[in-house]
Amino acid sequence: MDPTTLLLEGVLAPAVLAGLLLALGWRAWRREAPGDARRREAPGDARRREAPGVDGRWIGGPALAFGFGLTFYFLSGWPASPLPDSPRTPTGLDWLAWLCLPVGLLLALEGRLGRRRHLLRGLVAVVALRLVLTNAFANIWEPGEGWLWLAGLTILLLLQWAALARATRRPGASGPLLLWILATGLAVLAGLTGSARIGQLSGGLAAGLGAALVLAWWRPRLALEGSGAGLVIVLLFGLGLNAYFFSYTEGLDVALLAAAPFAALVAELPPLKRLAPSKRTAAQAVCALLPIAVALMRAGMAFVAAQEEAGDYY
Repeated sequence: MDPTTLLLEGVLAPAVLAGLLLALGWRAWRREAPGDARRREAPGDARRREAPGVDGRWIGGPALAFGFGLTFYFLSGWPASPLPDSPRTPTGLDWLAWLCLPVGLLLALEGRLGRRRHLLRGLVAVVALRLVLTNAFANIWEPGEGWLWLAGLTILLLLQWAALARATRRPGASGPLLLWILATGLAVLAGLTGSARIGQLSGGLAAGLGAALVLAWWRPRLALEGSGAGLVIVLLFGLGLNAYFFSYTEGLDVALLAAAPFAALVAELPPLKRLAPSKRTAAQAVCALLPIAVALMRAGMAFVAAQEEAGDYY
């Protein structure tokens, strides 16, 4: 794919689509009412009860799902059918394409479920991972081994989900910025390790998150808390598994990316928690970037070494 087409279809198209849907769901044209800034600072459940008139947290998942699906369609066409008579066997990436919209719509209900949202997250995690890893169950793992992998990966995904839910709960740009850093980091890492398609799909997700970031800077009452953060972690986790199991990304580099959501929680600890909102956002971004930077440095050095080795060979 030439760079112009990649820019238009892999970046601008998902950014515009996700941005429009987010703007409609958030009603971004509404100005903040007096007192909204005070409500944004209210912690936990109190903040949710006092949230201003329009609560658009539900739209994050569906909007980003449509953007991701559009990126996949432009890059690869329709995903392979999971039906038995399909001429192609679905890959892990095909399963992510089929799952993104149903998962996004299911997670849009999360805000209405209260504590039962944890059951929904568990169900989504188990089903999504089992389908994404279908080919690993069939071709990589011994009988019984795959279920141990599935159990461990499900626990890790749910822990990451909980970490991101906490790190993105504040309205404003901090949540979209953190999610954008994670998606961009995986896009660059996958590109450096020979997973161009995974890198492009991660880049399309990052483009949608970039639109969310711009909107949240413009209207600080907006948030990707809930369905948006949930869909992003499911997609990034699935893309990371594809990069490790079905491509050439090293396990340590994937593990460093997986550590980023937990590193972001450092900004929730004193004394960083008492910083002004803008400084706290910067601290959260820096904490998340540290393990990602190590992974990218490792992958970059390996890429350069491979290029030099190939040059010497020829």
